[in-house]
Amino acid sequence: MNNAILFKIEVEVERHFILKNSKNIRVNRRTGNRFIASNNDVMEGKAYLERVFRENFHGKPIESYVNAKMTFVFPHSLFYTKKNERSRRIADLSNLYQVVEDALESSGVLLSDNLIESHDGSRRLPGPIGEDRFLLIVELSLV
Repeated sequence: MNNAILFKIEVEVERHFILKNSKNIRVNRRTGNRFIASNNDVMEGKAYLERVFRENFHGKPIESYVNAKMTFVFPHSLFYTKKNERSRRIADLSNLYQVVEDALESSGVLLSDNLIESHDGSRRLPGPIGEDRFLLIVELSLV
């Protein structure tokens, strides 16, 4: 098995974007209620990722099958409730993949997101206590 890393990047993002029925589900921080937001937010997030990926990838699009290890770091205060229990407001891991996969393809890093063979090692994690930031780490390696 060849685990050669083809692309690796760490990106601070405004938040992690999800595609769910072509809409973005958000949570009102004050009330905790969920609501469907405009899809424009998701498209702006995708465009930001495309730009960052394009600026940091130099070469031809990857044409090989890859493992896409994606780490989604959330602010500690969002990942856990005030009772220090895991929050249910964090998006499913499978929903978090979609925007990143689309951005990898449209930015020219991957020839097609169909080349992603697995997501081994992908996860959602809380950030350090007191740090209120979202971080995305993407690592593409040969299968």
